[in-house]
Amino acid sequence: SFVAYGESMSPLINKGDLIYVEKGVVEIGDVVLFIQKRRAIVHRVIFKIGKRVWTKGDSVFILDDELREADILGKVYLIEGNKKEIYLKNVLTGITQRYFLIRSIILYIIPGGTLKMFLSKILGGRRFLVRLIS
Repeated sequence: SFVAYGESMSPLINKGDLIYVEKGVVEIGDVVLFIQKRRAIVHRVIFKIGKRVWTKGDSVFILDDELREADILGKVYLIEGNKKEIYLKNVLTGITQRYFLIRSIILYIIPGGTLKMFLSKILGGRRFLVRLIS
């Protein structure tokens, strides 16, 4: 377990919350722990293609750098904070997780052209697919 130090995953995870992580198969929507630029980061998986994974904080517009699935240290399964205890494995939390996933994707897509740039990047410049979506 460790203590959250940022606000990029609020309102789900807030500064000072205690976060518990376990190993497991990574799926879209999971909140995961990874190291990037010598910092421990907890963000949500919003895209996954094969062994390539893209994450983003729930409350930010910026997509993180591409990860390999092997770079992910674990999945968050419990968050303890000020008068809260959230298990990310129960059914009601699963519904909430889907809400935050959709919210996170919408926050990423809204800025003009961002989706097009992302698709072009992950599809290796296959512009015909990007044009169909534009």
